[in-house]
Amino acid sequence: SAVQYGQATSVIGFNVDLAMDIYEPQGDTQTERPLMVLAHGGSFVTGDRSDAYMVAICEEFARKGYVTASITYRLGINLNNLNEVDKELVKASIRAIQDHRAAVRFFYESARDNGNPYGIDTNRIIAGGLSAGAIAANHAQLFWDESTASTDVQQLIAEVGGINGGNNGSIGYPTRAIGLFNIVGAIL
Repeated sequence: SAVQYGQATSVIGFNVDLAMDIYEPQGDTQTERPLMVLAHGGSFVTGDRSDAYMVAICEEFARKGYVTASITYRLGINLNNLNEVDKELVKASIRAIQDHRAAVRFFYESARDNGNPYGIDTNRIIAGGLSAGAIAANHAQLFWDESTASTDVQQLIAEVGGINGGNNGSIGYPTRAIGLFNIVGAIL
């Protein structure tokens, strides 16, 4: 519970710890399990990793032999800029994408350089989520080239530190997953 996978700047400018709850199969001896990194829903403004639906999914897949992680990502919009709420929501989604990528990088780092304490196979990582969390996971895995975005979106990406984020955790490690687990998410 509450495993820190990084740290980043919140929408109002202070540092926040990024945390996740990790669920593991009980009683098995596998050392190379598949991993699911999942993010909760909440329109990028509400929710957390202890969402009952996310806990149920994580527990069910752990019973099936997966390591699962329910991550908390940075939430919120700048309430002083409600005239441009659409831009604020895009920035919130970019922060969620950054944090989802940081969570995946955490597991690569733990497997490669910290003794693989969760017994995962980095060739079998699945990124996913529910609603806003699925949007973050989709984009974290499918949106790699910022130049393909509109000029306006490129500017918003730059304002929040790039599509990979600043130093929000396990910099230099891969962010790729082999699959997506999407519950009512979309491509923006």
